[in-house]
Amino acid sequence: MIPISEIAGLDDRAKDLYDFLALLDPTNLDGNRPMAVIAAYMDESGVHAKAPVCVVAGYVAAADKWVSLVDSWQKVLHLPEFNVTVFHATECWAQDKEFSGWCLEKRQSLVRELSSVVLNHRVYGFAQAIDAKAYRRLFAPVCDKKIQNPYFLCLLNLNYAHKERPERWFRSADDDGV
Repeated sequence: MIPISEIAGLDDRAKDLYDFLALLDPTNLDGNRPMAVIAAYMDESGVHAKAPVCVVAGYVAAADKWVSLVDSWQKVLHLPEFNVTVFHATECWAQDKEFSGWCLEKRQSLVRELSSVVLNHRVYGFAQAIDAKAYRRLFAPVCDKKIQNPYFLCLLNLNYAHKERPERWFRSADDDGV
């Protein structure tokens, strides 16, 4: 992970990310910048050296929106027909650990129920994928070692997506729209 203090010395795209993160700094109370408390659940795939694609995906919302979602999520996991402690998609689809012996229909049923939980709460889904092989071939040789992993570019691109549609990231408690 790149310390926030080191981002300031990077290119313009990295500075944009630094500026975005500065908006979330609770000590930044000069009254000239908007401030919000957000929470995100993210996962990545393809950050290892030979991965052909790097993906970062997840959900983001105002921090207070997560309480209800997590409660609903846990209720589904603890339903008698599922009774699992945690959901990991990789384990579910591979029938590993708590999902050992589950038929395809049961696994699909759990995923449908969990998907409904997400759809019934005000969270914004996001994903960013890049051609990791091309990134490593074209950019890694000329980039600072700290940003040679394509994961960094995925995060920067997510920041630009936020700039294009910020209203989808930050919703008020009375907002009914998607």
